[in-house]
Amino acid sequence: MSSDGVTDHRTEDEVQRLNSLKRKVALPVWHSELKKYSPRTRFIELDEAFVSYLLSDSVFLPASCAKRRPAASDNNGGAFNQDDWSDAEDDEEDALGSDLDFTALEDLIEEYIKELGGKVFVKLNWSCPKDAAWALGGTVNCIDVEQVFTLLKSSNRIQFDLEACKQTESTPTLCLRTCVNAPSITTFRTFIKDGVPIAASQHDTHTFYRQLVQERQNFAAKITEFLEKVAPKLPLSTLVVDIVFNSERALILDIDVWGEANPLLYEWADLDAMCQSEGSEFQLRIIESDVGIQPSMSLYNSVPDDLSNPQVDWKEALDSVISTTRGERNDQA
Repeated sequence: MSSDGVTDHRTEDEVQRLNSLKRKVALPVWHSELKKYSPRTRFIELDEAFVSYLLSDSVFLPASCAKRRPAASDNNGGAFNQDDWSDAEDDEEDALGSDLDFTALEDLIEEYIKELGGKVFVKLNWSCPKDAAWALGGTVNCIDVEQVFTLLKSSNRIQFDLEACKQTESTPTLCLRTCVNAPSITTFRTFIKDGVPIAASQHDTHTFYRQLVQERQNFAAKITEFLEKVAPKLPLSTLVVDIVFNSERALILDIDVWGEANPLLYEWADLDAMCQSEGSEFQLRIIESDVGIQPSMSLYNSVPDDLSNPQVDWKEALDSVISTTRGERNDQA
């Protein structure tokens, strides 16, 4: 639930205030107080050497990690496989990581993956590397160290988190969480103002759920009941909380600063107005029909950066790709 490094024009005092708030909503900070209501999580503080590796150019594995790869096997479930590269590219990447050894970190990650059930959801202090899901075949769940490193190294969101750690004077921390088995229909982004739940939005804004329409009032009641129970333990009185209901209980997935997260089916102006309106009732917004569906942001994480940039002329870019491809085919003919 990160702001993804969006640049704005805040004053120095506003930046300092925001940094103070961000420190409080970092997962390693709030989890201990709310672990009863959160997926099982293990934390690993990252040293400067590993942070430097993540910030370095190119996507490559350290030599210590590459040695763990089983010979002639595919353990990534259809994910991106480095063996698909040409020999020249393999040699170049091996050279880049040849002097890097993170054996102690890798051993700890392997230990935690086993402890958490053999598969983990990966994130840093605030963000998960969902923009790099393409590298693992569309998922951010990892079964081994190589997948963890590949996600972290391929993600711009992780780069933004590392920068945020500098700005907030926070220790970069790898967070490994159990994978929550719950349908998207039961995941919501909720909004709390001065300790009072005021609104919630269907989290999956690109799918129409008929059952959610039918059970709207029931879900609204369950959401408010849960938020009122956990509110005294939350790190701030005004904030954004992502929650999910699985077959057993409600869980907190993420927490963010008010005004920083995507409000999904709301506008921030709407939410601010609701806060100022006396006696306003808790509101749950959902996709009411299949004509109200928004495009999934995952679509933008599945194309090259050049094509996802709004300043790029898509038609011109695609024409260029097609023209280049045709030229290569003609050369090969």
